[in-house]
Amino acid sequence: MTDKKIFMLTTTFLLAMPPVITETAAQTCAVPPTCNELGYTQKESDCSGLNMLKCPFDKSAVFCGGENCSYTKTSLPSGCSVADSCSKDGKTYYADSCSICYTGYSLTSSRTCSQTCTYEGTSTSGCADYDSCERGSASGTQTYYYCTKCQSGYYLDFWDNGCTECTNYCNFEQVRTSGPYTDEECAPLGWNYGADSYTCSGTTYYGCRNVGDICWVID
Repeated sequence: MTDKKIFMLTTTFLLAMPPVITETAAQTCAVPPTCNELGYTQKESDCSGLNMLKCPFDKSAVFCGGENCSYTKTSLPSGCSVADSCSKDGKTYYADSCSICYTGYSLTSSRTCSQTCTYEGTSTSGCADYDSCERGSASGTQTYYYCTKCQSGYYLDFWDNGCTECTNYCNFEQVRTSGPYTDEECAPLGWNYGADSYTCSGTTYYGCRNVGDICWVID
């Protein structure tokens, strides 16, 4: 092969090859923002009861806000004056456990309120002697009574812990002490009314009553 042919072949081969890049392309490196710049400026201890997000670059940096409301009760537990609460959709929700009870209740180990003031009477009318206690509620604190002895002309009504006038016993009507009624006198009140009597506070009372009612002896 002549030198001329070798030159021509070499030239053809070089022209067919791609150009060689001798300079490395420039690279641009972006600096990521810090957790602080992204708004993760709080610690977990700042977020009790709140929604929380952790920074992807530093798990100790967090962002929190907006209450994480998991409570479901819309009213305080019975006898409870203070309990943990949160708001959701414009409503306040309360925890099942209580922090502080109203007067007349005691906080149990399970954080519920046990009623200690159990009296229900709201008046001492007709009472000769009575016990009392105070019980609170959202509307305030009220005193309740339990009559232990009634005045003359009253009897102890165990249903309301108070003293009721003898003349109001067992729905008797046309009550008097001067003498018995007759069935004829009671008839205008209804076909089921009859004459009857009872003794209360040492006095015998006469009247008419519905014979279908059950009346307990009170004296």
